[in-house]
Amino acid sequence: MARLPYYEVGSGNAEADAFLEESARRMEEHGLEPKLSNFMKEYANFPEFTSRFLHMLAYFHGDDAPLPRRTVELVHMAVMDRFKGEYGFTFHTMAALTAGLTRDQLRDIGNYKQSPAFDDADKAILRHTDELLTNGKVSEESFREVVALLGEEGSFYLAASIANSAMRTFLAGWCELDLDQYVLDELTAEDPELVPELRSHFHQ
Repeated sequence: MARLPYYEVGSGNAEADAFLEESARRMEEHGLEPKLSNFMKEYANFPEFTSRFLHMLAYFHGDDAPLPRRTVELVHMAVMDRFKGEYGFTFHTMAALTAGLTRDQLRDIGNYKQSPAFDDADKAILRHTDELLTNGKVSEESFREVVALLGEEGSFYLAASIANSAMRTFLAGWCELDLDQYVLDELTAEDPELVPELRSHFHQ
C-alpha cells in the first residue's frame, strides 16, 4: 500500500489539482489518453518537483530522445529488475515490448550474461549498466565498448539514462506504489499470460 495519499482531480488541494489537470492536458496534446497513473497521483504530493521531473522523463522517452527508444527501455528494465522495482517494470512492460524488446529478454534480463536472448551490443550496454550501478563508475574497457556503439555523446546520455532510471526506481520503492489496474488490464488484453509471468518474476 502506498505510503502517501493518492490525489485525484477535485481532491481539494489546489496545487495537486493544478498539477494533475496540467498533466492530463499534456497527455492529450501528445495524443495520449489522459490516464493518471498511481505515480502521478502520489507524486502530486510534491507538484513542483514532479513537474520538473516529468520534463526529464519526456526528454528520455519522447520522440526526440537522445538515445534509441529500445536502448532506453532496455536500460530502464534492467535497472528496475536489478532493484526489484515491480511497479516500474510492470508499468513499462508494454513500452519495452513496443520498442522491440522480447518476452524472453524481459524474462532473462537479470541473467543477461548467460542468456542467448541478447546480442553482443545489448550485453555491452547491460554490462555498462551493471558496472555503474555496482561501482558508481565504469571500467575503461566498458567505457570504450559503449563509445564504439553509441559515440561519446551517446555514451554520456546512456549514463544519464541509467541514473534517471535508478532515481525513478528508488522513488517508486520509497513510495511503495500500488500497481495500476489499467496497466494490468492492458497487459492482460495483450496476452493473458503476461501479468502472471510478471508476478512470478518478482514473487518467486
